[in-house]
Amino acid sequence: MSFGEIIVILVVAILVLGPDKLPEAI
Repeated sequence: MSFGEIIVILVVAILVLGPDKLPEAI
C-alpha cells in the first residue's frame, strides 16, 4: 500500500467512526 492510500483509509475511518471515538493519542 502507498502512503496516500493509508491516508485515505484513515480519513474514511474517521468519517465513519466519528472524531469522538478516536483515541486521544491521535
